[in-house]
Amino acid sequence: MFASLSSNRFTSRLRDYVGTLAQDGLVVVDVTGPTFDDLVRRTSAAMLRANRSSIFDVTELVTHAVQINDEQGMDFSRDCVFNNISAHLPSGTDETTNVQLPPLDPPDLRWSPTAGAAEHSTLTWMPAPPFPNRLVLQLIAAQPALVVGLSTGDTRHVPQPEIAGLLRGMEGVLVAAGAGPLHLADVPDLTGLTPVPRDSNWVRVGVSWVQLSEVQTLLREALGTPAYATAEPDGDGHRLTAHLLASDGVRTPRQAHTACMAHLGGRYAVAAPHHYVLHDSAPTDLTDLAAWRSRPVLARGDGRASTEDHR
Repeated sequence: MFASLSSNRFTSRLRDYVGTLAQDGLVVVDVTGPTFDDLVRRTSAAMLRANRSSIFDVTELVTHAVQINDEQGMDFSRDCVFNNISAHLPSGTDETTNVQLPPLDPPDLRWSPTAGAAEHSTLTWMPAPPFPNRLVLQLIAAQPALVVGLSTGDTRHVPQPEIAGLLRGMEGVLVAAGAGPLHLADVPDLTGLTPVPRDSNWVRVGVSWVQLSEVQTLLREALGTPAYATAEPDGDGHRLTAHLLASDGVRTPRQAHTACMAHLGGRYAVAAPHHYVLHDSAPTDLTDLAAWRSRPVLARGDGRASTEDHR
């Protein structure tokens, strides 16, 4: 599941409209086998469905997004964006930055499905667009040569070597698919990319990876009181529970959750706890879960607006 921009120019009532028109489309794709060509066809159909469904009232969307963020304990952001037409760079000089940009479809860019891709392509570094997204993928041109742009708004998490590796990996897959049927099981080896190593500090929360140390930092900075987060297996993922010392500003699970949600913006790999337990005292060792559980409980609950506090 990912976000893609839709131009939304397919209804008859827009035939006389002149101007920019684009909204987010939520694309859901089944990525199971057997071949890469099958995946391309499924993605194309999914994009069409998403585009036709991506006309909505922005104010209503924001209202729902705030509610869903509160319930899930996560801050939705378009970290990975595909088909970002607003990032399209024209040939010549960018008047806003006064930087000479390479022309689209450079004549020296050639591709052959029968030869090594690295011998027939070039990699050019351009000024990064002013977007906060972690990854922005754009198809700049398809003829007479394929030109793809991949950029990041945060080089701390996606440095240049990783950008280059992702582009070369994409290229390897396209070259192999152009030469004949490509089984999806063979794609990982073709890309040359390896999975991100994750130690016990990482847990799955729903479909997201969450770093427990970042959750601890969130609690410390958002609550301003001794606290400790634990992760317990819950189905296919984990459930986060926060034990904390009640304070003047945090007397209920709702107050604790509201404070955590207010501090989520701009953070990666972190989620607010699913459950809050407020105690009248804190142990000397804040990482001692048994000691936390031995302290008297003043209030407990999920802190969500939709469920009221449980005491």
